[in-house]
Amino acid sequence: QGQTPQLPELALQYADYAHWQRQWMAAGERERQLAYWQQLLGGEQPVLELPTANARPALQSYRGASLQLDLPPALAAALNALAQREGVTLFMVLLASFQSLLYRYSGQQDIRVGVPIANRSRVEVERLVGFFVNTQVFKADIDGQLSVGQLLQQVKRRSLDAQSHQDLPFEQLVEALQPERSLSHNPLFQVMFNHQSEAGLMTSGQSLPDLRVEGLDWGSQTAQFDLSLDTQASAEGIHATLTYATDLFAPAVLERMLAHWQNLLWGMLDDPQQRVSQLPLLEPVEQQTLVR
Repeated sequence: QGQTPQLPELALQYADYAHWQRQWMAAGERERQLAYWQQLLGGEQPVLELPTANARPALQSYRGASLQLDLPPALAAALNALAQREGVTLFMVLLASFQSLLYRYSGQQDIRVGVPIANRSRVEVERLVGFFVNTQVFKADIDGQLSVGQLLQQVKRRSLDAQSHQDLPFEQLVEALQPERSLSHNPLFQVMFNHQSEAGLMTSGQSLPDLRVEGLDWGSQTAQFDLSLDTQASAEGIHATLTYATDLFAPAVLERMLAHWQNLLWGMLDDPQQRVSQLPLLEPVEQQTLVR
């Protein structure tokens, strides 16, 4: 009779973490973190109004589809170089570019994007099995005079601030801010951005001891938000997936949006001091059509 191998016993379990979190938040940390988010996001909670093919339905169906884009290796390398020169991370550069694109598409100056975080900032929970992921709202204040460099520094400051206020559960923030609730859209933000580096990726076909990981095609897709941009950085470059609500957008519109985003990224590299409002979006053919 063979013996069943015993898993190493962990010093903490998820229930221990949950108990500790409740005590920690009750001791005043909840008020500290909530005060930051209320100051940043308080007041009106705008709905991001992007040009859509269809009117927003009264009830979300969550039907979705996605488009894929691989950024050219030269562009990916140049974006990493830009991040180093500006003292920011690639995540911050890509988030700033997405916020700029949403600003140009919507014309709104208050741009709010949801960003998921791992929320495993303590060594004790790194190996714990359990759901720690939280969602934060990254706000960008963009006007016609803001330069690319200034936006990158704004994103950097708010990213660092968000890290030090990352434990407040998203549902408690929604409860505190009390946005006007609607079944037609997500509260506080309608667009999400998620970035993963090579260190955090589990790629299809990757082999581990006694385990092979392969991707599974579900055959159907859902969209929890109006738009979700997922980027993955690896040694091969940057891969992007744009997931969208099919109730709102037509595929051709989103294909153009991805092309505009890529043009905007090249524009950010040309001159970090240029204004966000002047970053190029249109393809040459689109530009000629518009002029004519």
